[in-house]
Amino acid sequence: MIEYLQQLDYKFYTFWKKNYSFDYIGCNKKIIRLAKQYLDLFGKRLTDGIRDKRGKRVIVTLTSIPSRMDSLPYTIKSIYNQTVEPDFIVLYLAKSDYCGDDELPQSLKKLMGDRLIIEYVDDLRSHKKYYYALCNYPSDIMITIDDDIIYSEKLLFNLLKSYEEHPGSVVCSRSNIIKRFGNKPMAYKTWKGIEDYEKRHLIKNEDIFFTTGGGTLFPNWLLTKESVKRDKFMALTFTADDVWLNYMVRLSNIKVYNTDSLDCHCLFNCYDQEWCLSDYNLGMSGNDKCIRMMDEEYHIEL
Repeated sequence: MIEYLQQLDYKFYTFWKKNYSFDYIGCNKKIIRLAKQYLDLFGKRLTDGIRDKRGKRVIVTLTSIPSRMDSLPYTIKSIYNQTVEPDFIVLYLAKSDYCGDDELPQSLKKLMGDRLIIEYVDDLRSHKKYYYALCNYPSDIMITIDDDIIYSEKLLFNLLKSYEEHPGSVVCSRSNIIKRFGNKPMAYKTWKGIEDYEKRHLIKNEDIFFTTGGGTLFPNWLLTKESVKRDKFMALTFTADDVWLNYMVRLSNIKVYNTDSLDCHCLFNCYDQEWCLSDYNLGMSGNDKCIRMMDEEYHIEL
């Protein structure tokens, strides 16, 4: 059902790109409302039944903040609703926001179980999403997601299928394509999302800049130990975990692939938020500042 709504929303989106007088936002809000109603009524719980056979555990990781507690339960419900189940989900919350389970909202408590692990950690901003998982599960597959997206039922299936086709790589659902002038990347705001490209098969591997929130698969054991140097990522990319991880993947000589699925078009459940981190990273050139510092530190160009 969510996959169908995602397809419908993408059709509205592509029509809006051709006709800006079309009320895409209004249609999108209705689709998000339908997706939430569906998950409330028919969303399933993760079971302890037989899962797909794989050599590595698959761990879905995310972080959140108090202002996202309205959208977070629907994100988790959509992961519960996958056609291929993860081994478990780890939600990292800052100890400065919540001291323990008793302080969590009831909507989140209802979803707690053996397959949803909540850990209270130091506040590393968006870096919480991956840092602790890399440290604690170094031999497993990590799939990072965001707390304000409702994911299609086939997100994990598409990621794992692409990984089987490209073993030892990072696989992403959503990415921006680096726009260059000569050999130099242009301003981040000039890059376009892969969903805006009709001929996606022609995109060069080195031009893919994955966004961790859309659903990105990492083979943890292949990432350089530099990836977990918290002093460095907090100093260089305090607001941009995407920038840090894209550089770490390049430093690790790992190739990046897109799933080439409609999962690149996310159903964002965040209209009620007054401000989010992407506003700074995109609109206020936060990513460009981080990219410049990473270039200077590692002498690697995107």
